[in-house]
Amino acid sequence: MPKNAQSFFWAFFLFFSICCSANAAEEFVVESVIDKARQLKLAQSETWGRLLHIEEGAAHGTSVSSVLDTKFFLTADSVESVDRERELLATIRALFSPAEGASNVHAQCQYPARSLWLLKQTDTPSAVLPDVDCDDLHKWVKPELLRSVSLMMVTGYFGNPASSFGHIMLKVNNGDSAPVARLLDEGVNYGAAVPENESMLVYILKGIFGGYRAEFTTKPFYNADQVYTRTEFRDMWEYELDLSQYQQMLFLYHVWELTRTGFVYYFADENCAYRLAELLELVTGYRFTPKRQFWYAPISVFTRLHQLERMHGGLIKRVTFVPSSQREAYSVARRLSKEQRSLMNTYIQSLGESFQIVGKELPVEARTQLLDMLLMYYSYKAVGLSAEEKGEITKIKTNLLSQRFELPPGNRLPEPEYIGLNDPGSSPGPSRLKVAVSEREAQSPRLEISYSPYFQDLLRSRGDGMEFSVADFVATVESSGRVRLKEFTLLSLAKAESTAAPFIGERDYSWRAKLGTKENAGRVCDFCTSAYATAGVGLSWQLSGVVKAYGFADAYMQSRSEPYGMKLVVGSLVNDLWDKVSAQLEMSYVPRAEHRELQGIAKLNLLLQSNIELTAELETADDYRFGMGVQYRW
Repeated sequence: MPKNAQSFFWAFFLFFSICCSANAAEEFVVESVIDKARQLKLAQSETWGRLLHIEEGAAHGTSVSSVLDTKFFLTADSVESVDRERELLATIRALFSPAEGASNVHAQCQYPARSLWLLKQTDTPSAVLPDVDCDDLHKWVKPELLRSVSLMMVTGYFGNPASSFGHIMLKVNNGDSAPVARLLDEGVNYGAAVPENESMLVYILKGIFGGYRAEFTTKPFYNADQVYTRTEFRDMWEYELDLSQYQQMLFLYHVWELTRTGFVYYFADENCAYRLAELLELVTGYRFTPKRQFWYAPISVFTRLHQLERMHGGLIKRVTFVPSSQREAYSVARRLSKEQRSLMNTYIQSLGESFQIVGKELPVEARTQLLDMLLMYYSYKAVGLSAEEKGEITKIKTNLLSQRFELPPGNRLPEPEYIGLNDPGSSPGPSRLKVAVSEREAQSPRLEISYSPYFQDLLRSRGDGMEFSVADFVATVESSGRVRLKEFTLLSLAKAESTAAPFIGERDYSWRAKLGTKENAGRVCDFCTSAYATAGVGLSWQLSGVVKAYGFADAYMQSRSEPYGMKLVVGSLVNDLWDKVSAQLEMSYVPRAEHRELQGIAKLNLLLQSNIELTAELETADDYRFGMGVQYRW
């Protein structure tokens, strides 16, 4: 309807409502909105289906919704038989129903996202709706304070299988943007309701096969910050979204609607990332969830955000790194002078003997930094301690504060530096498919096909020195057409911690582990694979912003000759040189029973596009193997 016609219509409605009864006026506008909704076929629209969480593919008649509770609907007796049009008409009538009874129960309070969307689609001014009391909704959303919304990428945590791939949550940014004030913002989490003392085996099985109910929960963001950055020492990346006011309100209003229901939780696909991706689809119109994929990791949301930002713009306002309390304390401590670090560790080591005056021989500025650093250290160490241990920490901090109050006020600590860390969403996606041509000495060339649903090796570690790959298949196709399984890596984990801990009593060793099967080179048989497991510890050094060196002492077991043994490994990594090139060189010394063997491997990746890489690889042992290929990441 043209704008002038719309203005004339609502002017006529106001005149009609003055001259006629309230009920007649209400019925007049309700029928007008219903007629407009039918003309626009809103019941069959994609957005209405997303608001009802209708499973894809059903646009007419009754449909199946992924929510678990019929209370989420006005008309459905079962979540497996939701009538889209009947629900739409019931929603319109409920929004215009008289405001009677208790507050916060009217349809405008229970379905604010539906209301906002319907009014916008039908060009209906909100002033014609009944005036209702939605205090609970307005206290949470705070539209007058709303600045923006952010998605938080929480890095992986190997202490929990469901958290190994990372986590995603929502932060509602209200008011002040200062780092401390951000802790008072509202946090929105989505996760499974796991009973206390659930066994790990039951937890894994139920998580895989959908044995848990999951819900959206809202708490101040400092609760999440306390768990993730200060207890589990996980870094976070904040992606502040560049959304319009309407998009932000639709986003938050629908989260509010979802807090009244739940979903079935699956670790692999319909997890926290999937549900937040659905919300992004609702407000942006872009697809984030895969049509046919059994795997969906949190990082996939952020790689998709970056992809759409490059193509269309208007999605990411800024990306901010939020370090764990451990990373922040380590970084600041490393920027102190050698003398300050020595005095700091002397104080830490001598606790229980005396509370000596710290750094009294230092200049005022240097002593102030030292005391502030010790206070930061003990705040970081106090998390997760028993009440008795915290009591001891409190005594120490009280002593330090008494000394600090004698010195000038203000924060004198150096700013932390985080070298080599990159926005994880800007890297290629976690899944990979690689096609290469490989040649081995005394053998004809063959085709290699590699696939993994989640593949993050040290070559593409985004600067965090973490490797985590799952179910990595490598198959070969020989010139005769024969297909063989070259290698299957069930799980590959590594942490190449590149800097030594600055605090006495703490050590950051690098470590790695791998489990799988591989082809036995040089043997002629129908099934030439053997199972293996390796594990090792070592050290890593950050030589520059993009170059890292490492060394490991590995132990291995395998189901072929020489079933166990050791090897010494040294190597170097170049990550994202010129944002295009990554390389790895690794040498292994293997003392065997029969002979000593020196093995080498060199890898080179060249980024051609945002998700396509050219790869080259050379291996040497008793013979050599060289391969070149193309790798696609998504």
